Formats: sequence, structure tokens, C-alpha cells
Amino acid sequence: MKNKTPTEPKILECLALHSPANKWQIAKLTRKSYANIHEAIRKLKQRNMIKVVKVEQSSKNPNINVEYYALTELGLYHAFHNPDSTFEINEQALNRIAERYSHVCLTFKKWNSIRDRDVRKFIIDILNRKFSDERLVIDFFSLFRERKHFMDLEDAKKSFQRLDEMLFQIALLAASQKVGVFNKLLLTVKNDEELRLFALKYYEKWEESIEKMHRHVKEIKSALSE
Repeated sequence: MKNKTPTEPKILECLALHSPANKWQIAKLTRKSYANIHEAIRKLKQRNMIKVVKVEQSSKNPNINVEYYALTELGLYHAFHNPDSTFEINEQALNRIAERYSHVCLTFKKWNSIRDRDVRKFIIDILNRKFSDERLVIDFFSLFRERKHFMDLEDAKKSFQRLDEMLFQIALLAASQKVGVFNKLLLTVKNDEELRLFALKYYEKWEESIEKMHRHVKEIKSALSE
């Protein structure tokens, strides 16, 4: 039986979609008590999952400053990957995430400029499948290690980097066959200079690796023929 309260993942999900928000707003959106929110926010700040993005004077009491929170990169990772999370990405959710966290990865940065419905659906499907699969893996390893030690900032960066690579580099192998949505994805990448250079860099490295392997094979063949 899991002893962990669902309050923390609910806060992370809330801030992924509704940041910046203060404690009262988060309590209302998550339907959790203010006391629970207050304590969970304190812990999440300590673990560098949320950050204060602005402070305003309370409208009810000018002597009180109200903090507004958003997710850190690590917090956004946890919002998607925590095994207690029920987060499912849809178009409306991704619109909000992209607006708030475009700095995290190319997928979020480019989302609002992608208009083709099929490509957008493809990206959403990949996101949900990727995060769901990774949650299962994380949940399994959590049987042996504390969750907070299993997922860290390095995991977060690698996960978002793999997402960009999966969508804008690896998927182009299928796109090059000019079939359905993949051809549309190819055009999407080709027509965006930043995405085009991102993909080209990957294929240039891959080409160098293939050429190196080809030279190595020729050397072995030559040695065997002597």
C-alpha cells in the first residue's frame, strides 16, 4: 500500500497547467486543504521542484506578501513521471504547458507554431506513450529506492532531450518514406530552421559513424584477404 499523499503530484499537475499560482489558488484548483497545500509547497521548494516567480501584496492584508509559484524543470519532469500522477496530455493541456514552459525543450517551444492537426495528434500520442512507459519503469524501481532519489535533474534533462530527439530526429527516418503523418512531420521540420538544423546535426553525426564503421569493415576485409 502506498503511504504517499497525492497532494504533491496534484500540485505539480496544477502548476504545469496554471502557473503562476498562489497557495489559495492551488488549493482551489486541486480541491485540497490549504494546510496540506502549505506543507506540500514547503517540501517541493526544498526539493527544487517549484520556484517563486513573483511576490505580490495581499489585497486583504497589505502587510502580507503572497508568493506565486511555477515549476522548475525538475518539477515539470515529476509532473509527468510521478507514478502517482494521472496526468494525460491533450491538446488544451499541451497549449498551456507550451505557453508556460517553452524553455524546457524544443517540443514545447515549437508546439504553438505547429498547425497541422495530424502532426499535433502524433506529438500528443508520443508524449502520452513515453511518459506512461517511463512511469511504469520508475514505479518498478521505486520498490527498491526512494522515489525522490530515483528521479533527479539529470533524469529530467535527458528525458526532455530524448523527447526532442524522438520527435524531430528519429521519427524522420519513417518520415523520409513519405507515408501519411510522417511526411507532414518531415515538412514541419524542414520548414523550421531551428528544427531543421537540430535534425541535420543528428544525421551528420550518424553519417560520420556509418562512414567510420564502413572504413573499419574495409580494413578487416583487407586484412583477411592478405
